[in-house]
Amino acid sequence: MPLDPVFSLVVKAGLALLFAFAVWHKLRDWPRIGAVVGGYRLLPPALSQPVAALLVVLELAAAGGALLSPSALWLSAGLLSAYAAAIGFNLLRGNDQIDCGCIGFAAVRPRLRWTMVIRNAVLAALALLAVLQPVADRSLVWIDYLTLLAVLPGAALLYAALETAISLPSRGAAS
Repeated sequence: MPLDPVFSLVVKAGLALLFAFAVWHKLRDWPRIGAVVGGYRLLPPALSQPVAALLVVLELAAAGGALLSPSALWLSAGLLSAYAAAIGFNLLRGNDQIDCGCIGFAAVRPRLRWTMVIRNAVLAALALLAVLQPVADRSLVWIDYLTLLAVLPGAALLYAALETAISLPSRGAAS
C-alpha cells in the first residue's frame, strides 16, 4: 500500500529538521564534540576530531537533502543505525556513563540508555520507509500543508519530551 504523501513529507521534513538541529548543536559546542566521539572508545584517540568533523558533514548532507533526494534518506538511516549500534555496543560493554552527543538533552546527566538505541532504530526505520515505500500519486491540497505545519512542531515537542524523559535518572538510581 503506498504511503500518503503527507506522511512521507512529514518524515522527510522531520529528519531534515532533526539533522539540522544536530549540526547546529555540534557546531555550537565544537570543542566538546571530539571528546564525545572519543568517549565511545571505538576509534584511536587521534581520529576522534576528524570523525566528529565527518559526522557534521554527513549530518549536514542528510539535513540538506532529506526533502530532495532519496540518497539523503539512505544517509539518514545509515547515520541513525550507526549511532544506535555505537550506543548499543557501548552499553553491552558497560561504557554507559558517557555523553551520547544527542542534541544536548542529556548534558546534565550524561548516560547511554537502551531507549536511545530504540529511538534511533525507529527513526532509521522511518527513513527507510520513506525511501522504500512508494508514495501515493495525489496532489497536495491546502489541508495537507496545514497538517504538515501542525504535525512538525508537535513531533518536535514530543521528541524533546522523550529526550528529556530519557535523560532523567532511573528509579532507584544513585544521583
